[in-house]
Amino acid sequence: MLTSELKGYIEDPAYYFRDGPQASWALDLLLMTQGWRRYDIPRLTQGKLSRPVIPLEATPAITGRVENVIGEKPVKNIDVEILSLKGGYYESSQTDKDGHFAFYGCEEPDSTWFLVQTKHKSEKQRLNLLVDLVAYPARTLLSPVADKKEEEKKEYREIFEKYVDKAERKYIDENGIRVVHISEVTITADRKKPANMSPLYFQADNSLTAEDLEKYPDTNILNLLGQVGVRVMYTGNLLMPYKVSIRGQGSPLFLVNNIPWEAVDVAVLPPSTIERVDVLKTIVNTSMFGSAGANGVIAIYLKSGKESKELSSFHIKTVLPLGYQEAATFYSPKYETAEARGNGKPDLRTTIHWQPVVQTDSTGVASFEFYTADVDASYTVVIEGLTDDGQIIRHEGGISRKDRQAASK
Repeated sequence: MLTSELKGYIEDPAYYFRDGPQASWALDLLLMTQGWRRYDIPRLTQGKLSRPVIPLEATPAITGRVENVIGEKPVKNIDVEILSLKGGYYESSQTDKDGHFAFYGCEEPDSTWFLVQTKHKSEKQRLNLLVDLVAYPARTLLSPVADKKEEEKKEYREIFEKYVDKAERKYIDENGIRVVHISEVTITADRKKPANMSPLYFQADNSLTAEDLEKYPDTNILNLLGQVGVRVMYTGNLLMPYKVSIRGQGSPLFLVNNIPWEAVDVAVLPPSTIERVDVLKTIVNTSMFGSAGANGVIAIYLKSGKESKELSSFHIKTVLPLGYQEAATFYSPKYETAEARGNGKPDLRTTIHWQPVVQTDSTGVASFEFYTADVDASYTVVIEGLTDDGQIIRHEGGISRKDRQAASK
């Protein structure tokens, strides 16, 4: 083991693994000195530091870059914000000279969506925010045919790959997510349309429904807003081609499925993908949006299957990283009533009881209770723990079938 890991000649590798403090001390010296290389102190004093290509993954991270829409050049010193759509996390950062940004410590439960956005510094600048995809290592198949010819290796490898795929499907079906095939059905009833799609206001001042928008399937959605009291002007500016206002005031706040968008990005939404458009003008409706809604709010809701997680603005992106699994309580049945004990449903559990904390009393004695399953079998009991001084405790015992029968009598 030493000769495969350390460079250089090792005179007596077995010596370092003998029992005794002398060998242990010698092993420490060997590991600290074997293969040592000197530090380039003059280079360090000049500030020429070697940095790893991939940073240390101490915490979960969401990274990306910001660039100009036109020219795709990186933009430095741009503020980038991130927040969880559940409201439990918020952070801000700035892009570096290469337009890169990073947020560390995004530790949220799995299935938590994050909103990442940046802001234009001027009306002449349009930015594109790109979020890095998470890279996972490819599946490695250890081929058991190292001594075969190339053609035979290929044939064996294909067989082995099919076996692995089958094993994975079997695991998902039996131990993971249950796969149930249902018969095809056709729903003929009309979809019930909700009276309101946002908790931020009660009723819109004006609205465009899906039926209204179906009359103009190929029209720019901004052009249709004139029917509900919104003024839209074409400026001729390629970066900011539209000037939108409500009753002559400044630019309103655009929301797509309750997420802020820019007017130029809203313009590319096909009307056929939109369920409803709400226009909020009065203070009663816009006060919940603070200063951002001072010039009115235009809320757009997409049809089912067209979530804004899929249709994103250039400078706003939604991210669903792999989060941590929330703690779940181990299932144990409760037979508190006669009806529960006599329900006739078979109890076929294999893992009967798991208790993360077993606390002893002042005399060092601990006890716990559990319901057995219906199968008449013996049980294995494993108890593990740590003492106050860090010693590991482990005991494996059992409850035989005879012990169970005697206890039941």
